[in-house]
Amino acid sequence: MPSLSSSLSSSLSSSLSSSLKNLFSAPAVTSTPAHVARKKTWKLLSCLALGATPAALVSTLFSSPVLAQSRSANIDVQVGVPPVLQLQTWRNINLTLTPAQMLGNTQAAGALLVQEGTTTGSDALTATAPAGATAVNVPISQLYYVWTTSPKGATVNVAVGSLTGGTLSNTVTPSDTMTMTVTGGATADTGGKPTGMGNNNQLTGTAILTFDLTNAKTAGTYTGGVITITAINPP
Repeated sequence: MPSLSSSLSSSLSSSLSSSLKNLFSAPAVTSTPAHVARKKTWKLLSCLALGATPAALVSTLFSSPVLAQSRSANIDVQVGVPPVLQLQTWRNINLTLTPAQMLGNTQAAGALLVQEGTTTGSDALTATAPAGATAVNVPISQLYYVWTTSPKGATVNVAVGSLTGGTLSNTVTPSDTMTMTVTGGATADTGGKPTGMGNNNQLTGTAILTFDLTNAKTAGTYTGGVITITAINPP
């Protein structure tokens, strides 16, 4: 018994032969309109030109049109943002005390004059040492900036650093020293809330450094002082 493919191939060959005859011969009376016959014939010729097999010709003639399909979905997105902390401060602090600070008064210059009455040649002067200050306070108006995104804000501590960071020694006569302490602005915070990361949102820290000059007997440069600034995002 002949297979379906053989039957279809035979039928297609017969239909093709008949269509070609109708296409290239004189018009004849037929039940199929001429334009329909020509359309089918060109369709078969196109398939044959592309080397189509009988099975492919059958699929071409009888296949259903492919319908467009679409589907969409919404996807939830979640992002974790860690807290960020930035501390901005100075690399060095170089201070120069003025004579007014040293003397504890408003004297503009460091050259003082003290005069007594009259001497007959054998009188002794009354020793009057300069009434210098024993300690000098130096404010640092902008010691640091702190930014934080922590919902709990940030805290800042300013302290003398290391075991010897509070002692400054004269670079020429090291036995002459001064002692430094932080007497103002030792702690600060952002009020328990984030500052954000934009300019002008930062916490501005100030401090007052106090120098004890009791043992600073010689003019010059005193070095060795260290302060440590610690900014903390609380857990």
